Amino acid sequence: LDHFVVSSVHRALSFDGLISSHPIYVPVSGTAEIFSIFDSISYEKGGSVIRMMQFFLGDETFKRGMQLYITEKAYSVATHDDLWDALGRQSVKDGKPQQVHDVKRIMDTWTLQMNYPTVFMERIGNDIKLSQSRYLRDKNATDPGKYISTFGYKWEIPVTLTTQTSKDFNQNDANIIWMGKDGSDVLLSGVISGKCWYIGNIRQYGFYRVNYPEDNWIKLIDQLKMDHTIIHPVNRAQIINDAWNFAKSGDLSLNIALKTVEYLSMEDSYFPFYAANVELGYVRNMLERTELYGDFSAFMKKIFSMPLDRLGYNHTGSGHLETLLRSLVVEGACAYGDTNCINIAVSSFQNLMQSTGPNNPIDVDSRRSVYNTAIKYGGVTEWDFAYNRYKTHNVASERILMLHALSYSREVLVLSRFLQYTLTDDIRKQEGIDAMRLIGRNPIGRSLLWDFVRGNWTEITERFGRVSYLITDVTSKFNTEFDLQSLQTFKDSIPDLGSSAAAFDRAIETTRANIKWMDSNFQIIKDWLQSLN
Repeated sequence: LDHFVVSSVHRALSFDGLISSHPIYVPVSGTAEIFSIFDSISYEKGGSVIRMMQFFLGDETFKRGMQLYITEKAYSVATHDDLWDALGRQSVKDGKPQQVHDVKRIMDTWTLQMNYPTVFMERIGNDIKLSQSRYLRDKNATDPGKYISTFGYKWEIPVTLTTQTSKDFNQNDANIIWMGKDGSDVLLSGVISGKCWYIGNIRQYGFYRVNYPEDNWIKLIDQLKMDHTIIHPVNRAQIINDAWNFAKSGDLSLNIALKTVEYLSMEDSYFPFYAANVELGYVRNMLERTELYGDFSAFMKKIFSMPLDRLGYNHTGSGHLETLLRSLVVEGACAYGDTNCINIAVSSFQNLMQSTGPNNPIDVDSRRSVYNTAIKYGGVTEWDFAYNRYKTHNVASERILMLHALSYSREVLVLSRFLQYTLTDDIRKQEGIDAMRLIGRNPIGRSLLWDFVRGNWTEITERFGRVSYLITDVTSKFNTEFDLQSLQTFKDSIPDLGSSAAAFDRAIETTRANIKWMDSNFQIIKDWLQSLN
């Protein structure tokens, strides 16, 4: 379940930090509305709050409560309230604290209103004061008023914390301190002493962010640089994810967020590396068309190349998480120009092209990075080989890897041809939208895709129906007033947006936030990169 944090909880927190989000439970009146709400809120946030509920009930009570719910509602109609009722009755039966007997009272605050809280932890002497507020990435965004919160954007929050002295990262429901939906502050007396750091939301079981005064952030960062292993890997990932998202919302200096990744070349866990790669990927997206991209790439090359020297390229005998880490590091090192990494990938792909037998000479866990790198630094010959392999291979996973790799080409004509294929049977219909989204992530393919979408909107929507994720991907890097105007003009030109309406609203909100981020942080990034040299 720790992997779920970086793969789903963080994604849900990012999506749900927008004013254009929606509650998990939404009444619908038509097909378009149904399609529009099946997104990261339904899936990732839904799973995240269930994981939080499992934590505050305890594993056994949660399991028995689920069994009770399924047994009672077998072959019958059920609602979310039936689930809350069964879990609440089980918590009473198991002698759990009265606070969790009324599960509906808790969960309604998480399912019937959008967004989520920030818990601010402030040290006062030997005490820590907890306060909650609504997190929004853009506090100046206009709320469309479609979903009105009956709770005033306050939540029932299960809070956990530990300190440098106790370092207790194996907590359970017995360790929870509750914050109520009345919004009152909570004072924890005598929980800390000395000049130590403290950290909240242990193992990030709660669906909320945690902010601190700047001096505690500095202490946490110093700990990462001195000995990062003292803090649990999930909470190291949380530190990075929270700090960067507070920087986006203006709740924390970007200088602090930048410092949370300076230790990364020493990192040995997949979770914080993955979290950092996501956040630094955002910086890359914002800078890739600016003069700072060269210095940024040099920094990224360093943080990937040093762990690669320790890990090597061989997955033999590695556990699952080490394999994931090595794959991520290899992919990053190749992407940011590590010469040795690129040469190994290109050579390996040439071996595959020359191979005549049925066996693939490339290690299965290395194929993604090898294929992507070889196509990126190759030419038409390599692309045509990959495309033919995509079309003819009888293993689905290999076809998907090749589809991804095809989008990495730096040849404009090749990418343009690839885009045209997506509207024909040259690319499987069910993979056409995925192919477009992948091309949009390529710095060279970004503008090509936007022009293609605008020029072929009717054909795209008729062929694929729901295109919300395509809108999100093609506009995710927009960060100029020109981009915003282009997006708004295109939206206004479409008579009936259908299920894509919410995606366009989110895209406009995200673009405005990106513009604001660039205005506020470009010089900070520039100064930081210069300080590293």
